Amino acid sequence: MAGLGSVVRPQLPAILLVVLFASSFSLLLTVDTESRVPAAWPAAGLLTGLLLVVDSSRRGVMVALAGVLLVLAHLFAGYDAMTALGFGLGCVAGSWVTLRRMHRDLAARRVGLREEGDVSRLIAAATQGASAAAVVSGITVALSGTGSPWLAAVTVWGTHAAAQLTLVPLFLDGLPFAPLATVRERIVQSLIAVGVTALIFSYAAAPPLVFAIMPMFAWLAFRGTLREATLTLTGVGVVASLATIAGFGPIHELTARYSLAPELVIGFLQLFLLDCALILLPLSVMTPQQRMSAARATSGRQTLQRLVDAATGSAVIAVDLDGRIEVFNPGAEAVMGLSAAATTGTEADRLFSDEELFRQGSRLQTRSSRRSVR
Repeated sequence: MAGLGSVVRPQLPAILLVVLFASSFSLLLTVDTESRVPAAWPAAGLLTGLLLVVDSSRRGVMVALAGVLLVLAHLFAGYDAMTALGFGLGCVAGSWVTLRRMHRDLAARRVGLREEGDVSRLIAAATQGASAAAVVSGITVALSGTGSPWLAAVTVWGTHAAAQLTLVPLFLDGLPFAPLATVRERIVQSLIAVGVTALIFSYAAAPPLVFAIMPMFAWLAFRGTLREATLTLTGVGVVASLATIAGFGPIHELTARYSLAPELVIGFLQLFLLDCALILLPLSVMTPQQRMSAARATSGRQTLQRLVDAATGSAVIAVDLDGRIEVFNPGAEAVMGLSAAATTGTEADRLFSDEELFRQGSRLQTRSSRRSVR
């Protein structure tokens, strides 16, 4: 499965920069006036994706452009210059640390979600990047005196980590396996996941109902593709975020029910997205890996079988751990005068005389049976 970087066009970086600015500015207009702590979803994930799809020689320029756009988005939304600079640098720092952790040599071939351990590396990278953004943002809030540095750090950590784990997989290559489900089935399931999210976040006031959405990602991971499941998760994140910002849904209900600070409400929203991503990513990557391993094992067995069958001048007999015949090639059929169909699955003892088994058992100091002397 090719990531966006594999089909990158010249206009893609420009599009991502426009989306980065527009989404950041739109979200900043909805930030609670009491906290002024911005939600970095989806800016952090978009910025990391942008750095993944451009050449290493252009990454410095893209970081500078993205940083300027983020600072401008904060300024246009009414933030003072120091706060705008601090939050903008925090987002850039978090994305850069995430990229460096995923891709230690920036001049090397781009990373992907193809091998065992890739998901763990992505999670570790997102964690470190979110921590860097949280530290910078916490210091910014402490210097500006606009709220609690600790609450700001927690909020920014959650929004950065959720954005990275939700959006970055869209820009990474995966294993090229066709989905198990049909196109219609995948479309219906994705619509159901987004539709259920819209219903719960529009009408429900019970916070535990958000857990009803998470199992749907297990189905998407097993039956669909990583790309489609990630797009569905992005849709779920957009719907959940818009509903919560508009004052609807179970997560917004936490504000009135428990008198939580606005930063903590945002944190719970990002925790929901993180939980969905942590269900989706391992399963989506593990499923094609297991299918590829099974395909390789089948291909290896078939190759071995062809080689064994081609050795007509030699008798090749293989048994399992219980001493039952698994391989009986044409050469063995000619030497033994027995057919493979008649011998496969039977005890190999029948191929040897009692005298031969006794002699071999005595030499090896074991019982005189094929299972003992094998």
